[in-house]
Amino acid sequence: SIIILKILSPLPFLVSMRSIFGLQTMIPFGRKKQFTTIIVTGGFFSLVISFILIPVYHQIGSAISLILTETLIAMMMFFYLNKNGLKLIGSLKSLEEKS
Repeated sequence: SIIILKILSPLPFLVSMRSIFGLQTMIPFGRKKQFTTIIVTGGFFSLVISFILIPVYHQIGSAISLILTETLIAMMMFFYLNKNGLKLIGSLKSLEEKS
């Protein structure tokens, strides 16, 4: 249905952010344990939110659950990286100021 596609439309962006933050940043910088913790937390969140939303909203609830889970994982990775000094966003501005 069209509504499900509209709900899922941010998914490519969210998955790419999760990939950049997780697979292309956390893993190469030796943060595999924290990466795994975030992924497992996202999995548990997905189970809980799915059990709440799917019985009520069916396929729309599943789509919402997926978007919420991917958003949570990407945000957790982003905040972890920022907190630990690996600032990915905003670093271009500081590079421009130096030149």
